[in-house]
Amino acid sequence: MSTDLTHIVYYSVAHGNAIRIATRSRCWLIMLKEVLTEILDGKYDTVDICQLKGVAIHKSINGLVLLRTQKSTKPCVFCDILYGDMLFRWEQDVEEMITLSGLIEGLIHNETPGHQYLAYEDDGCIIELSYNEYYMS
Repeated sequence: MSTDLTHIVYYSVAHGNAIRIATRSRCWLIMLKEVLTEILDGKYDTVDICQLKGVAIHKSINGLVLLRTQKSTKPCVFCDILYGDMLFRWEQDVEEMITLSGLIEGLIHNETPGHQYLAYEDDGCIIELSYNEYYMS
């Protein structure tokens, strides 16, 4: 087994495309939550989750880039996910990012294995954040 804290893989499911972010580290979850908060606060404009410390990515994923931008007058966060030749753009507004932060917080404080869906098939791609569950590599 790899010594990396977090594995990010892309795979196809019956409903379409899926990306699984699997970690066994509560500290990594805390770091991810802090990154989301810092993007919303404007500290960073761009962060590639695949470049965070302790991440191993599947060869078909080029990056999961969170980009803070403006859409009309409402701040948004886009997630550009590159896998193979395809690009998935995941857009979340401030309220949705606060909800995602709460989902991550739930994983941080739960002692048992679990996962949260950060995006669904109707968003264009399923994004699953898994804590202390099995790894797919």
